[in-house]
Order: sequence, then C-alpha cells, then structure tokens
Amino acid sequence: MPPGLQQDLEQKQKVFCRDQAIQAFENAISLEPEVVDHRVNQALCYIDMPLADQPMKGIQLLAGLATTYPDSPAPPYHLARLAVRTGQYERALTRIEQALKLDPSDPRIACLAIDIYTALNRPADAEKLRDVCAGKK
Repeated sequence: MPPGLQQDLEQKQKVFCRDQAIQAFENAISLEPEVVDHRVNQALCYIDMPLADQPMKGIQLLAGLATTYPDSPAPPYHLARLAVRTGQYERALTRIEQALKLDPSDPRIACLAIDIYTALNRPADAEKLRDVCAGKK
C-alpha cells in the first residue's frame, strides 16, 4: 500500500474513533447530565483531534465548563494541562490554583502544580505539594 494511502486510512480511522467517542459521551450526558466528567471528556476529544472547521471547539467547551461547573476541579485542571502544553505557564498557574482550591488532596492536580511552580521558579510552593503528589496526604 502506498504510504500516502496508509496515512489517509489512519486519518479516517482517527476521525471515526473521535466521532464515535463524542457520540458515546453525548449518550452518557443524556443519561447522566449532572456528571461533569462526561462533558469534560467530550471536550477533550475535540481538543485531542480538533474539527477542521472549528479547531478551538474543545477549548471553548472546556472553558465554558469551568464557568458552568465552578465547583468541579476537572475543567481548570485540564485547562492548566493544556496551557502547560503550549508554554503558557502564567495562565496554567491561574487554572491549577483554581483546581487546587477545589480539591487540594488530588495527586494529579498537585503533581501538575509542582511542574508549573517549578517552571515559574517557585520551588517553595512546589515543595508544599510534594507529599500530596506522592499520595501521602
């Protein structure tokens, strides 16, 4: 099979999988509309494989979820993760601190916060979270 054709097939498979996942999360949302994680995961599908005509849809969904579900640490955590991915550490700091306030005992949040504090040369803040990151608190 020519390499170009293989790439086309792989892309079509990825699009198919994304679309199936989005539909599955739509179904989950219809069954459990109060579960924010279904909506977050759906937004992450759009982020991991953006629509050609709406490349920012996932980010917009996630930002909206942060507003709609202010008591959930998931949207700000994932927004912080994405900000780190693009080198926007100040923006990541704002988001991770929101998530930390909502769930100070979540090791994933603490570990990402350590990475952000370290990148921003704030070792004392990072050190405060080491035990939580290691799952000791």
